[in-house]
Amino acid sequence: MTISVNLASAPTDYQVHFLPCIGGVDLAPHLVPLDAAKPGDLVAMMSYLGGNVDAYPSHAHRLEGFHVQGDAGPDFQIYKDLFGQAADHAAHLVAEELFRGSDVHRIVLLCDIAEDCAAYELITVHFADAVLYINLAWLHGDLCAEMSGDINPVVVMMGEVSDHAAAEACVTRTRRYLEVSRSMLPAQVRDAVDMRIALPPAKVFLTPGAG
Repeated sequence: MTISVNLASAPTDYQVHFLPCIGGVDLAPHLVPLDAAKPGDLVAMMSYLGGNVDAYPSHAHRLEGFHVQGDAGPDFQIYKDLFGQAADHAAHLVAEELFRGSDVHRIVLLCDIAEDCAAYELITVHFADAVLYINLAWLHGDLCAEMSGDINPVVVMMGEVSDHAAAEACVTRTRRYLEVSRSMLPAQVRDAVDMRIALPPAKVFLTPGAG
């Protein structure tokens, strides 16, 4: 069954690609899982990453900001507006995660996330247990329509799980992470982006050999 983040019923050939991470993604305590976050906790970090596979290891990095849990849900804040423990955790994330681009070329090439691997632009969103890589051209509606079956404009990297209930939960979390990522975008992009994209089937989150 095709699951679309956008509730519209129009079909889409774009898919979220799952990339298993050995050992899983664990960015605690600097990021708190969405379901456990209390007001003031950081729940996500968004950044820009531009790369060129012909100029490895050249990357362009830019921190965009953070989602901080508020009383009514996450609020987007830029780094200079953070204070207290949130600022301390943000500093660790920037130092430890923002400039880790060593395997991004591999992700771009392996997962077919970009039309032009020689010069690509991504938005990366770090969560406590997952990282999303999102093609910036897709967000702006600039991908070639004829390539829709060949490009996976969103990649989610997280750990594999061993049972079907946990795998279904991974699909649900991926949908939520996409929704949070959209809410972190500038208003003019957020309102225009077409989020119709098929989520991975639950079975791909299973550890090989799991029944």
